[in-house]
Amino acid sequence: MKLPVVLTLILIIFRALATAASNPDVFFMEPVDSPENKLPHYRLVTEETRLNTYRQWIDNDAAKWALDLFDRAWKIAKPQAVSPTAYYIAMVPGGNHADVGFALSNASGEEMAFPNSTYIKLDPDPAVFKTTLLHETGHMVLALLNGGKKIPQKGIASIPHTTAALTDRGTAFDEGFAIHLETLAAHFLKDPEIQSRYNHQTFQVGVPLLLGEYHRTAGDLLSYSQTATRYFEVRENYFAFAPAFKGADYFRTQMEKSRDFSELRDANQLLQSEGFYASFFFSQLVRGNHPLFDDVVSGRQNKMLEVLADVFRETPPDDDSPYLVRFIERYLTKYPEEGKEVLDTFLDLSHGVFVDRKATKLWHDHYLAALRMDLAEKNNEAIESARQNWREQVLADPKILYSHLGPEIPAEAPGTSILLIAFEEAAPLSFDVNTAEEGVLLCIPGVTDSEVRTWITQRHSKPFADVADFKARSGLGVAVLKELQFPH
Repeated sequence: MKLPVVLTLILIIFRALATAASNPDVFFMEPVDSPENKLPHYRLVTEETRLNTYRQWIDNDAAKWALDLFDRAWKIAKPQAVSPTAYYIAMVPGGNHADVGFALSNASGEEMAFPNSTYIKLDPDPAVFKTTLLHETGHMVLALLNGGKKIPQKGIASIPHTTAALTDRGTAFDEGFAIHLETLAAHFLKDPEIQSRYNHQTFQVGVPLLLGEYHRTAGDLLSYSQTATRYFEVRENYFAFAPAFKGADYFRTQMEKSRDFSELRDANQLLQSEGFYASFFFSQLVRGNHPLFDDVVSGRQNKMLEVLADVFRETPPDDDSPYLVRFIERYLTKYPEEGKEVLDTFLDLSHGVFVDRKATKLWHDHYLAALRMDLAEKNNEAIESARQNWREQVLADPKILYSHLGPEIPAEAPGTSILLIAFEEAAPLSFDVNTAEEGVLLCIPGVTDSEVRTWITQRHSKPFADVADFKARSGLGVAVLKELQFPH
């Protein structure tokens, strides 16, 4: 008698489980033709020679880290589950991203749907399993903790995310969390291939390689993922600061890592900066003296996962969610004994901009005094007083962290195209009116320096509440406003 489809597939899975060599249980899949408008279809790889090869590819420290993190997140997200952790890898040529929802087919074409299961699509290349797998596991972990749903994203920016850019809150949170795992790997793992990817330890001159000294700064950009940036600049919290380039150039404003260290990004901008998210999550884990990934760092990571799960359960995320603020608020409640340290990490990295409008000038004056070596004017007493005040205000009422936030208000200038040549397709100039940086605003046809200054001054005083408020207060003339459309 023919076995029912569900039972058939369960038997296939358990046969694969019996030969699995990892914890969690890792299932390798390969794509098969998917019916139109249905979940992507795969079948399990069961041929032993290929399985042994793929298992060797996950026998490295970065992959082991990824699988262990996913296993811990699974147990937090599914505390009542009796089945073991299942980590699915789809071997897809050119694959380098995580996804949610797939169907498994057997040899007879029968299928079992997994609409809320997260999995990873990876190119069948052993090098990818030392690099891409860890980052993409970060996306899988967030989807797992979010009940099997992707993090909602608004897609405001003209180009996909980069570490230095401002995009939208969902993209920045999702990517920043994944990037901080790479920063941790570069910081702690000793694998020479991982170290050479993230940390400039080998100096190569006179060689025809993009990673040679002649090409180094350009080579990091050409990787698009900017892997070197994902270690040093994230570790050093570069992306709390505005771009150094102020001219009308979308790419230089959004993609260059050079910073103006006298100018802080404001609270709304930090919530759209994946680089800042990565710095915060990394710093929260390694704060103090931890030369190795020890039990303290691992324990903090578990608490981070638990808090994120609570945040998702309490208020389902939408594409405007202020994820980081909600994380801090929940952490203070769940782990009050660590609240001060986590809060201090957040306040120090953001330099107080979530609490105090004067924080921007306080830092600006302090930094320029240091630049002049003006020891008499570095203003340490006022700074220490302000930092104490910020902490006390948040501990008394965490809702103050929301006080300077405004909504995301997407705008487009359809007459101006942004072309990232590698992606082959141009997109209209698009941005959030409450956060777009000076160089992006100057790309709008006809806009003047004076209009941009008024725009930035007005939103710093009070974020724009909606499109009508923006049109009333931005200082833009009729001609410039005609260049803009507001799609949402």
